[in-house]
Formats: sequence, C-alpha cells, structure tokens
Amino acid sequence: MNNHQQDIISKAKILVVDDQPNNLIAMRQTLESLEAEIYLAKSGHEALQLIKEHEFMLILLDVQMPEMNGFQVASLLRKDEITKNIPIIFITAICKEKIAAVEGYQTGEIDYLFKPVDPDLLRPKIQIFLDLYYQKTKVIDNISRELRTMNAILTEGNHESAIISQERSDSEMQRPRILIVDDNPNNIFAIKSLLESMPVELFEARSGNEGLNLLLQYEFALVLLDVQMPEIDGFEIAELMRNNRRTKEIPIIFVTAISKEEEYIKKGLQLGAVDYLFKPLDPVILQSKAAVFINYYIQKKLMVQLVAQLNSSKEMLAKKNQSLSHLAHTDVLTGLENRLNFEELLDKMIKFSKRYNKVFTLMFLDLDNFKQVNDNFGHEAGDLLLKEVAHRLQTVVRAGDTIFQGNTKFSISRLGGDEFAILLTDINDPNIVGHIANRIIDALAKPFSIEHNEVRIGVSIGIAYFPEAGDTSEVLTRNADTAMYLAKNAGKNCYQCFTPAAQR
Repeated sequence: MNNHQQDIISKAKILVVDDQPNNLIAMRQTLESLEAEIYLAKSGHEALQLIKEHEFMLILLDVQMPEMNGFQVASLLRKDEITKNIPIIFITAICKEKIAAVEGYQTGEIDYLFKPVDPDLLRPKIQIFLDLYYQKTKVIDNISRELRTMNAILTEGNHESAIISQERSDSEMQRPRILIVDDNPNNIFAIKSLLESMPVELFEARSGNEGLNLLLQYEFALVLLDVQMPEIDGFEIAELMRNNRRTKEIPIIFVTAISKEEEYIKKGLQLGAVDYLFKPLDPVILQSKAAVFINYYIQKKLMVQLVAQLNSSKEMLAKKNQSLSHLAHTDVLTGLENRLNFEELLDKMIKFSKRYNKVFTLMFLDLDNFKQVNDNFGHEAGDLLLKEVAHRLQTVVRAGDTIFQGNTKFSISRLGGDEFAILLTDINDPNIVGHIANRIIDALAKPFSIEHNEVRIGVSIGIAYFPEAGDTSEVLTRNADTAMYLAKNAGKNCYQCFTPAAQR
C-alpha cells in the first residue's frame, strides 16, 4: 500500500495479548515492519478493555494466562455479536488437538502458531488479514473520495468530469432517473437521443397528468418539463410539485420555445424551476446542465448513505461498548461482578454516602478448606464449587439486602480465587448484618455435590462498617480484610467485625 493510501485509510490495528512482558516486546519487534498499529495487553481483562475502545483487525492471543486464559477471552468474544468475527491467532505452547477441540470457531476465523514463534511464519499469516482489511476499507475510502470529487464538480461547474464521476458512482447505486414531460413525441425522441449516452434511466410522459402520475410512482433526479401543453401546462405542474412534500425538492428544467423575456423566466424560477432550456436544444448544453443535477442527486444519495452508515456504526459501537463493558466487569467463571466492578462501585458508594450522610457495610468472604477441594478433586471440581457458592450467595442475599444503582442491581463480587465481597447499602446495624452473615455461613456449610462427590467447606467473613471502619476505599477494604483474618484465627466458619482494637 502506498503512502497516499495510508494518508486516506486509517491503519489496521492488531492486538497482542500475553502475560509475559518479554513476549510482548518480542512480538512488537516482529510486527513493527507491517503497516499496522500494534496494541499490547498483559491480561485478558486488559484486552477486553482495549477491544471496547478500538476496532481491531486481528488479535494475537496467548493461551496460557492467569485469571482469564486465551480460550476464555476468545469464547467471550465469540459470544458477542459485535466481536465474534474478529480473526484470532492463538500463540501457544500446547497441543494442536486441544485447540481444535475448542467450540464455537469457524474455518477462517481462527489460526494458531506454536512457541517459539517463527517471524517468517507469523508475518505472512498477518499479511493475509492486512490485505483483506485494506481491500474492505478501500470501498469506504472510495465513497469518501467520490463525495469530495462530486462536491468539487458542483462547485467548479466541471460538467464533463461530472459525467465521469457519475459513471463511477453508477455501480454503487441505482441509475438516476430523468423524467421528460412533453406533449410532442418528436421533442421527447429528440431529448432522449441527446441523453441516451448518459448513465441514467429515462422516463417519458406526453401530458401533465401522465407526468404527475409518474412522479408519484418513482423517485426522479431531474424533470425536463415542457411549458406549453394542453389541459395542464408546465407552470401548473411545477406549482403542484412544489406543494407536494414528496416532489418539492426535485430539480425542474423548463424546456420551451417561447419568450426569453426576463419576466417570463422569473415566473418559472418562482415556481421552482432551476433552469431554462430553449428550443431547439443544443446537445452540449443539455448534457452539461443535466450532468450538474444528476451529480447533485448522486452526491445527496451518497451523503444519505454515509449518514445512515454513521448512525449504524454509532449504534454498533454503543452495543459493543455495552457488551464489552459487561464482559470487562463480570467474573467469567461465576457470572458475578468482578474485582474491577467492585472497586468502581465501592468508590461510588463512598462518594454517595459522604454526600448524603449514608451508611453501608462491606463484607469480605474467604472460603475455608477450598484448597483441599482442588488438591483432592482437581481444579475443574474447584471451579464447579465456586459456581455453586456464587449461586448460594445470590440466593441468600435477598433483594432487600442489595445495592441498586440505576436499573442495575449489584451486591456480590468475586475478587479472585476463593475470595468474595458483598456490599450492603443503608445497613450498619450489627444485629441485621450479623443475621445476614449467619445466613451465609449456614448456607455454605451445607454439603455440595460436585461431580458425584460430597464436598464440605466453610466461610470466614470480615465485616467493616462505613464510615466507622474507614472513609476511603483503601482503608475500608484493608480493615474488612483484617476482620476476615480475625475470623480465620478464631476457628474459621464464623464472622468478625472490625474494631479499632483489631489494629493493635
């Protein structure tokens, strides 16, 4: 692609996702010679945030990453209508068979390379996607250049170029229609003969009433209107057209053999005519004037199309932002809110509570004996257990104990591993909070059935009240964490509230 094309078409964007900084640096060096902007993400969550902000042509995705691996990131993208078609190349050290077993991928939308990555293999793969990207975006660029060209034509009156410009646009839209209204068949034949070389569709009417019927059936770019006709003349037709919402903006050129006096011409212009042509018609003048209004019509149509595309893009972007914002704020495993969302909500709750003199309670939960489940039954069993824990927490914490922000109900977050957090708005009564904590402890103390195995765990809960236990997110979370460890030290499967004595 040459420099001129680069100036017009925005560069393709490639996202590289890897939790190892050295791999990111190496990949950037490998790709820096390509005609693309390279973005780097050190985690799956960071990648989702970048995808929310940018439209990527391709994603190079490491498979083995903590918290959210490459398969999980890809699965989330494939479930979303906006991002499901972004091509993905997995960069992995694991076997081909496991990649092939991943569901939800179609041929051509996914590829993989194995570590250590060979630059001579990677670059050609990416170049294919780059070529496809620039071919697709060239269509959009052509439309934009077409608008600039036609605008210059209309401004400068370059009618010959206008015809060429219209011909280039002809493949992108229906051929513009011209209506010829004249009661003399010989005049119609003559005009059609002069215009037949232009890329337009010609319609004819041999009376004013026939012309009006056609105007109500079709959309016309231009009307060539004879003035002197029986029953209803050209002036009357023009006046009727200007009083009709559907036809009032169609350009009219009067074609006449009668007076060229200024008052006569003004009458036609007052009725909405854009120009006059006098018989006998000069072929060059007719074609030149027709070309001006044909190109005006094309320009207007293209502008309408571009506005529609822009509105559609805005709607898609809004949906994409909404969807990816949800993905970035949701724990993939449990479906609960994640740490990022918890931290944002906690900051908002503190600001709100300070402003309106409100109180709320923060609970930190850490599962007891969870490591033994992973050790005895494997990590898949541990994941299933976390899902079940999330479900029980949602059941136990009733609607009356949850936070409502706008139309979004939020109360429970998974912070990572086997740690959870619960926010209870407008509550700092130890009796009520203790009742809720006991309900949670009782619910999680009941046995779980995981892969036909009975599993028993407990939960240690630390409680911190706002503002007594802290009036900033940092202090409040630290003190809730301190209280949670007090519960661990007190024998587990219980709750403890933070007090100033706990700091000593």
